[in-house]
Amino acid sequence: MNFKRAIPYLIIATCVALTFVPVLYPIEVDQRGLELPSCADEPVVITPIHFFVSEGVLKDRSMDEVQGGLHHAIEKSNEILANSCVPMRRAMGEIQTVDFSEQAMWMIEHVYQGLVRQVGKPALEHLHAQPNHFYGVMLGRSDRYFDDFSGEAAVELNDRMFVIAHDADDDTIEHELGHLAWAQHQELTWFSYLSLRLNRTTSDENQHLLKPYARGYSCSGEGTVMSYNDLRLPVYSSPDIYYRGKVCGDANKADNARIMREYARALRQQTVSPQARQHLISASQDGDV
Repeated sequence: MNFKRAIPYLIIATCVALTFVPVLYPIEVDQRGLELPSCADEPVVITPIHFFVSEGVLKDRSMDEVQGGLHHAIEKSNEILANSCVPMRRAMGEIQTVDFSEQAMWMIEHVYQGLVRQVGKPALEHLHAQPNHFYGVMLGRSDRYFDDFSGEAAVELNDRMFVIAHDADDDTIEHELGHLAWAQHQELTWFSYLSLRLNRTTSDENQHLLKPYARGYSCSGEGTVMSYNDLRLPVYSSPDIYYRGKVCGDANKADNARIMREYARALRQQTVSPQARQHLISASQDGDV
C-alpha cells in the first residue's frame, strides 16, 4: 500500500480507502509444476477492454510498442482466466490517446476527471451502459502518478475503470480487473487484517459483495495473480489448482477463481437479451446450464 499517498485521504469516503492497492513486479515463473483442473463446459462472456493512453507514455514508447504490450497483456489475462476455469475472456477494445499534461493527478478520482475533460462524459457513459465493457488508463513517467506501484482500481468509486503504469507487468491488467470483480489480495496476518479493513472501508450497500473466500494465495513459494508475491502464477487462487505438489487455494479462505466464476456468470446474465435470459433461467432450472 502506498502509505505516503494514502494517509491524507483517510477521512475521504470509505469507497476510496479500498483503492490504494500496490501491484508488485514479478519475474518469470517456472510453470512446469502447475497442475490445472478440468473445466466445466459453459458459455463464456466476452469483456472488451478499452484503453486511454496518456501522451506521456509516448515519450518513452512508440504506439506500436504500446499496442503490442496491451495485446500481450490481454493474452495473459485470458491465460489466467482459462487456467482458473473462469467462463470469461478479455478482448481488445479501442485504443485512444489523451493529453493529461494540464491535469494534476494524485488520486484515481483525478484520473477519471481528467478523462472526462479529454473524451467527454457521454463517451464514458456509453461504455458504462454496456455491462461487459471496461476501460483502463495507461500513464507514463511524465504523468508522475505511480511511484512504487504499477496499477490501481477503485471498485466502489468506478467498477469499470482501472489505471496502469506504462511499464506494468503482463498480469497487472488482470490483477486490477480482478479487483473490479471483488477478488482480493492474500490475507497475510493471523488476525485477518485484510478482512477487518475491507469490512470497515466498504459501504453498507456493497458489504454483501465481500466474500471470505475471495483471497489470493501462495503455493510452493509463488503466488496467485491477486497475491503480493514477487513471483506470480497465471492463475487465480483455487483449491483445485496445484503447483509443485502444493495446493494453490482453500475453499473457505482462498478461492478467487470461485468469485470470478460467479462474477462472470452474473455478467453473462446482464449481457443477454430478455428472451435469451429467460431461456438461460429455464435451462438452469432444468439443469442444462
